[in-house]
Amino acid sequence: MRTALSKAVFELLKGNYALAVARADAATEDRRLQARSANTGIHLLTYYWHGLIGLDTPDGLLRGIYRRVPATTCDHFTSFISRSLRDETAS
Repeated sequence: MRTALSKAVFELLKGNYALAVARADAATEDRRLQARSANTGIHLLTYYWHGLIGLDTPDGLLRGIYRRVPATTCDHFTSFISRSLRDETAS
């Protein structure tokens, strides 16, 4: 990941990420909205993984997505992290 470019892209999209986090709803049964929230979380985790955002940033994006999605989506995040760690160590 090109850090300078990725940071610039994140800054451009930060408002969109904030909106996506605000729209996340653990109670929704709409699969599209669930998938959108899961994808938002994966994007934010990737930015976190590469040191582009922190866990306790003032905008609270990463903590916010964890608070606003169902436990099954948080499990999906954990699986993503696990796969990423496995792939990273295999390289």
